[in-house]
Amino acid sequence: MAWSLKKAVRNALVSSSVLRKVAPHVIEELKNRKIVDEFKIGRLSAAASESVGKDAAAFLDRLGATRQVSPSLRRRIHRALKQFEPVWRAWKEAATRCEEVCWSTSPECPLAEDACMALHRERRERSHIRLRPLDHFGFLLTKRFVPPVKFSIPSPDRVFRQFCDALKQPETLYAPPSAMPAVETSHPLAGPSGPEYLLRFPSPSAFAGDTVFARVFAPRRPKPGSPVLVHIGAFGMAYDQLTSWPEEENLARPLAARGYHVVLPESPWHGRRTPPGYSSGELFLATSPTGCITFLSAQVQELSALINWARQLGSSAVSVTGMSLGGMAAYQLATWCRSWPPRLRPDAVLVCAAGSRPEKPLMESSLGKKLGLAGALTAAGWNARNLSSLNVLFTCPEGPGIDPEYIFTVLGTYDTVLPFAYGLDMADHLKLPEQNITVWKTGHLGVLMDMLRSEQGKAVIMKVLEASEKNPNKNSRTG
Repeated sequence: MAWSLKKAVRNALVSSSVLRKVAPHVIEELKNRKIVDEFKIGRLSAAASESVGKDAAAFLDRLGATRQVSPSLRRRIHRALKQFEPVWRAWKEAATRCEEVCWSTSPECPLAEDACMALHRERRERSHIRLRPLDHFGFLLTKRFVPPVKFSIPSPDRVFRQFCDALKQPETLYAPPSAMPAVETSHPLAGPSGPEYLLRFPSPSAFAGDTVFARVFAPRRPKPGSPVLVHIGAFGMAYDQLTSWPEEENLARPLAARGYHVVLPESPWHGRRTPPGYSSGELFLATSPTGCITFLSAQVQELSALINWARQLGSSAVSVTGMSLGGMAAYQLATWCRSWPPRLRPDAVLVCAAGSRPEKPLMESSLGKKLGLAGALTAAGWNARNLSSLNVLFTCPEGPGIDPEYIFTVLGTYDTVLPFAYGLDMADHLKLPEQNITVWKTGHLGVLMDMLRSEQGKAVIMKVLEASEKNPNKNSRTG
């Protein structure tokens, strides 16, 4: 069966309402396989983008392929690279032009509103084609030598040397910067629910060392107190580098229409911040457990800068929500912020499809196993015992930094990506009241889909937003 036909069959099964009701664990398995395919596509794009103007040998090296390739296949790859080159250059040209317009020093946007919107659409369309080059390299997916992740796992000795000080004082990994970075604002776009614009600032994390980007969806008529929601997306998100962005359509714009400011930050190594040679988010897996430690540290420190920005905006109620890997970051924020100045602490936190002990799913996650992470960790000398020694970096012994009444979680009973049991452990560690724990009979990816697309998911988010506005401590955090 051709790869495209297999994909069509799988997508039809995944979307089957009957299957969703009678076999959620089956549909979770199908979705996990689909994600593996998506990461393989990401590797093709990353390798092709790094091989523009080069030959098939360079492409195969950057791809991380280990199997022998016949001369005829090398010639076909070379032809595909030639055809991909104008696609890459068209994206680069549109992205560069868009950045020039977005961040122009002119007081007004240098393009008329309709021309500016057209430029952004063109950038996203060209970026989408570059990131999903199936017309050029799809034939390689049937050859079974495209790895989903190009691993470079550090040894246990190296990791324990690198983080020897943090293991003694883990709170230093999550401390906000002593001086907040200056946040720049782009020229706005006229969105359907209100103005939309980008923020950028240098990451306060020594591990990131790059520029943080976040998309802001502002309301035409803000609610009293200018409430802000900062939402951290799931692992592997490409954000507005693709034409379809679920958080944009299903979360940000509807909430902006209701008077909320919504901020969608691009996580370390994702979206615009993807390092050359990798797909969005891949570096987290490729270098774990270092990738896990540095990601969570950087994401939490960057959240402190975004919360500071929200307070400067005048917000008396700041909520932070996170899903999957973003949920892991939201969990770390909710605990380690206890030592932060009150104004930098969120007023409510929602953790979706995540859990405690993030070092354990590195070896145990069903998706991680399919992506080859468990095998790569074992080959580098990692096991359950030495990984568990890193738990001190992810578990604040003193509990949450805000009242548990304002921390919420949504978990899936069939979650094997970030196992359900660890979600329950997290809820226990946070001392969450029973009414703040929502459990759905679905898997990891089912939680992520339902949070954005279902009425029950939207109701949970509104519950969190309303709690942040009612938090009696919120007024003490605006100074």
